[in-house]
Amino acid sequence: MKNNKVEKIVLAYSGGLDTSVILAWLKDTYQCPVIAYAGDVGQGDDMAEVREKAMATGAEEIVIDDVKEELTERIDNVKEDLTARIDSVRRELTIRIDETNKRIDILSTRLGENTRELGELKAEIVALRSRQEIIEDLVRRVRKLEERVFA
Repeated sequence: MKNNKVEKIVLAYSGGLDTSVILAWLKDTYQCPVIAYAGDVGQGDDMAEVREKAMATGAEEIVIDDVKEELTERIDNVKEDLTARIDSVRRELTIRIDETNKRIDILSTRLGENTRELGELKAEIVALRSRQEIIEDLVRRVRKLEERVFA
Protein backbone atom coordinates (compact mmCIF):
# COMPACT_ATOMS: atom_id res chain seq x y z
CA MET A 1 0.00 0.00 0.00
CA LYS A 2 1.24 3.49 -0.86
CA ASN A 3 2.35 5.93 1.77
CA ASN A 4 -0.12 8.86 1.49
CA LYS A 5 1.81 11.10 3.87
CA VAL A 6 2.61 14.53 2.40
CA GLU A 7 6.37 15.09 2.56
CA LYS A 8 6.62 18.77 1.61
CA ILE A 9 4.32 21.52 0.27
CA VAL A 10 5.22 24.46 -1.95
CA LEU A 11 2.77 27.34 -1.63
CA ALA A 12 2.45 30.27 -4.02
CA TYR A 13 2.78 32.99 -1.41
CA SER A 14 1.87 36.67 -1.74
CA GLY A 15 2.40 37.80 1.83
CA GLY A 16 -1.26 38.72 2.16
CA LEU A 17 -3.71 37.52 4.78
CA ASP A 18 -5.12 34.62 2.73
CA THR A 19 -1.79 33.00 1.88
CA SER A 20 -0.43 33.62 5.37
CA VAL A 21 -3.41 31.86 6.96
CA ILE A 22 -3.28 28.95 4.49
CA LEU A 23 0.47 28.57 5.08
CA ALA A 24 -0.08 28.08 8.82
CA TRP A 25 -3.09 25.80 8.18
CA LEU A 26 -1.12 23.60 5.73
CA LYS A 27 1.76 23.24 8.18
CA ASP A 28 -0.57 22.32 11.07
CA THR A 29 -2.82 20.04 9.02
CA TYR A 30 -0.18 18.03 7.14
CA GLN A 31 2.63 18.26 9.73
CA CYS A 32 5.20 18.82 7.02
CA PRO A 33 7.49 21.61 5.90
CA VAL A 34 5.93 24.36 3.76
CA ILE A 35 8.07 26.27 1.30
CA ALA A 36 6.67 29.66 0.34
CA TYR A 37 7.24 30.85 -3.22
CA ALA A 38 6.81 34.47 -4.25
CA GLY A 39 7.42 36.12 -7.59
CA ASP A 40 8.50 39.74 -7.67
CA VAL A 41 6.65 41.05 -10.71
CA GLY A 42 7.23 44.68 -9.82
CA GLN A 43 4.03 44.97 -7.83
CA GLY A 44 5.70 47.31 -5.36
CA ASP A 45 5.63 45.00 -2.35
CA ASP A 46 8.63 45.11 -0.05
CA MET A 47 9.96 41.60 -0.65
CA ALA A 48 11.93 41.74 2.62
CA GLU A 49 8.62 42.13 4.45
CA VAL A 50 7.11 39.25 2.45
CA ARG A 51 10.12 37.12 3.45
CA GLU A 52 9.78 38.05 7.15
CA LYS A 53 6.02 37.38 7.15
CA ALA A 54 6.43 33.95 5.52
CA MET A 55 9.06 32.91 8.02
CA ALA A 56 7.02 34.28 10.94
CA THR A 57 3.95 32.37 9.72
CA GLY A 58 5.86 29.09 9.75
CA ALA A 59 7.46 28.64 6.35
CA GLU A 60 10.54 26.45 6.40
CA GLU A 61 11.96 28.46 3.54
CA ILE A 62 10.88 31.20 1.14
CA VAL A 63 11.99 31.45 -2.46
CA ILE A 64 11.57 34.83 -4.09
CA ASP A 65 12.18 35.08 -7.83
CA ASP A 66 12.63 38.37 -9.61
CA VAL A 67 10.45 37.78 -12.68
CA LYS A 68 10.04 41.41 -13.76
CA GLU A 69 12.23 41.06 -16.85
CA GLU A 70 10.55 37.82 -17.92
CA LEU A 71 7.12 39.31 -17.32
CA THR A 72 8.02 42.46 -19.25
CA GLU A 73 9.24 40.29 -22.12
CA ARG A 74 6.02 38.29 -22.12
CA ILE A 75 3.92 41.44 -21.99
CA ASP A 76 5.90 42.90 -24.90
CA ASN A 77 5.33 39.70 -26.90
CA VAL A 78 1.61 39.82 -26.17
CA LYS A 79 1.51 43.50 -27.19
CA GLU A 80 3.32 42.73 -30.45
CA ASP A 81 0.97 39.84 -31.17
CA LEU A 82 -2.11 41.94 -30.41
CA THR A 83 -0.79 44.83 -32.50
CA ALA A 84 -0.21 42.47 -35.43
CA ARG A 85 -3.70 41.01 -35.06
CA ILE A 86 -5.30 44.45 -34.82
CA ASP A 87 -3.40 45.60 -37.92
CA SER A 88 -4.53 42.49 -39.79
CA VAL A 89 -8.17 43.04 -38.82
CA ARG A 90 -7.88 46.73 -39.72
CA ARG A 91 -6.54 45.82 -43.20
CA GLU A 92 -9.27 43.24 -43.70
CA LEU A 93 -11.97 45.72 -42.67
CA THR A 94 -10.52 48.37 -44.98
CA ILE A 95 -10.65 45.91 -47.89
CA ARG A 96 -14.21 44.92 -46.99
CA ILE A 97 -15.29 48.56 -46.73
CA ASP A 98 -13.68 49.33 -50.10
CA GLU A 99 -15.39 46.34 -51.71
CA THR A 100 -18.71 47.31 -50.13
CA ASN A 101 -18.32 50.88 -51.42
CA LYS A 102 -17.62 49.53 -54.91
CA ARG A 103 -20.77 47.41 -54.75
CA ILE A 104 -22.77 50.39 -53.52
CA ASP A 105 -21.44 52.46 -56.46
CA ILE A 106 -22.41 49.70 -58.91
CA LEU A 107 -25.87 49.33 -57.37
CA SER A 108 -26.35 53.10 -57.36
CA THR A 109 -25.44 53.23 -61.04
CA ARG A 110 -27.83 50.38 -61.79
CA LEU A 111 -30.53 52.07 -59.74
CA GLY A 112 -30.00 55.27 -61.72
CA GLU A 113 -30.21 53.35 -64.98
CA ASN A 114 -33.32 51.51 -63.81
CA THR A 115 -34.89 54.77 -62.65
CA ARG A 116 -34.21 56.33 -66.08
CA GLU A 117 -35.62 53.24 -67.83
CA LEU A 118 -38.64 53.32 -65.53
CA GLY A 119 -39.21 56.96 -66.43
CA GLU A 120 -39.01 56.06 -70.12
CA LEU A 121 -41.45 53.18 -69.60
CA LYS A 122 -43.85 55.48 -67.77
CA ALA A 123 -43.70 57.89 -70.70
CA GLU A 124 -44.42 55.03 -73.10
CA ILE A 125 -47.32 53.85 -70.93
CA VAL A 126 -48.78 57.35 -70.91
CA ALA A 127 -48.41 57.50 -74.68
CA LEU A 128 -50.01 54.05 -75.07
CA ARG A 129 -52.87 55.00 -72.79
CA SER A 130 -53.39 58.10 -74.81
CA ARG A 131 -53.43 56.01 -78.03
CA GLN A 132 -55.77 53.52 -76.38
CA GLU A 133 -58.15 56.33 -75.44
CA ILE A 134 -58.05 57.60 -79.00
CA ILE A 135 -58.73 54.09 -80.36
CA GLU A 136 -61.56 53.56 -77.86
CA ASP A 137 -63.04 56.89 -78.90
CA LEU A 138 -62.80 55.89 -82.58
CA VAL A 139 -64.40 52.51 -81.80
CA ARG A 140 -67.33 54.29 -80.08
CA ARG A 141 -67.78 56.60 -83.04
CA VAL A 142 -67.68 53.69 -85.47
CA ARG A 143 -70.34 51.85 -83.43
CA LYS A 144 -72.55 54.94 -83.41
CA LEU A 145 -72.17 55.20 -87.15
CA GLU A 146 -72.97 51.51 -87.52
CA GLU A 147 -76.06 51.98 -85.38
CA ARG A 148 -77.26 54.83 -87.60
CA VAL A 149 -76.42 53.07 -90.80
CA PHE A 150 -77.82 49.70 -89.86
CA ALA A 151 -80.74 50.94 -87.75
